[in-house]
Amino acid sequence: MNPISVRLDPDVVDELDAEAEEKGVSRNSHLKDIIGQRNEYAELRSEYEKLRNEYDDLLEERDQLKNETEAYADHYQEENEKLQEIASERDELKRELDETETRLENVRRQLQAVNNKEREVDELVEYVEEEREIQKQREQRREDRRQANVIRRAWWWLAGEPADGGTAD
Repeated sequence: MNPISVRLDPDVVDELDAEAEEKGVSRNSHLKDIIGQRNEYAELRSEYEKLRNEYDDLLEERDQLKNETEAYADHYQEENEKLQEIASERDELKRELDETETRLENVRRQLQAVNNKEREVDELVEYVEEEREIQKQREQRREDRRQANVIRRAWWWLAGEPADGGTAD
């Protein structure tokens, strides 16, 4: 090793002496340790810069993830609102369907009632037509009796009147 001389301010020399005494070594040994630590300082400084860059990268990544999370939260909120609207619309459509089914059932009942009335009217019309036909046949028999001669009336009295209301020969 080559010896070197360095001029230092007396205050710095006093600080170095205090540090050396605190460590329990000579000033010379303490200065050698400090000079030896300069490489360690450079390594620590390099490590610090590396860690600082990683920290900055992590902060940037955190901010990016935060922005993505906010975007997803906004998207989720929008989708949730759409889902709420769809559910509300579904409920409204279900209510309308229930009302429509109720109205349809009422219309079916009314239609059934109309069909029953129509059947009753048809039966009544058929009955009235049958009664008219019977009445017409009775009137025809009365007319036939009224216009029949004595021989025919005697024959009807013995053999009975024809069932078809016509004249029996």
